[in-house]
Amino acid sequence: AENSVLFSEAFAFMAFCRLHDVNLILESGVYRGFSTEVWSLFAKDVVAIDLFPAAEIFEAAKQRLNHRTNVRLIQGNGKVLLPQVLDA
Repeated sequence: AENSVLFSEAFAFMAFCRLHDVNLILESGVYRGFSTEVWSLFAKDVVAIDLFPAAEIFEAAKQRLNHRTNVRLIQGNGKVLLPQVLDA
């Protein structure tokens, strides 16, 4: 998909996560949510953070991910919010 992870990259990443029993994926830079949706198919929990400078991009991501119950979509600065998520 446009501006997103390639299927081969996603496959390699998820294989690594399975090998090492990764349950939580933190993503900074969501755009329209394609890669976030891919991660949500394999990971127990996904926290995805993006600035979403355009409201329509945020809405597109929310629409794409609204059926994924294991995704937490956050609008904000990943540099600030990711450490807070890790500490929680």
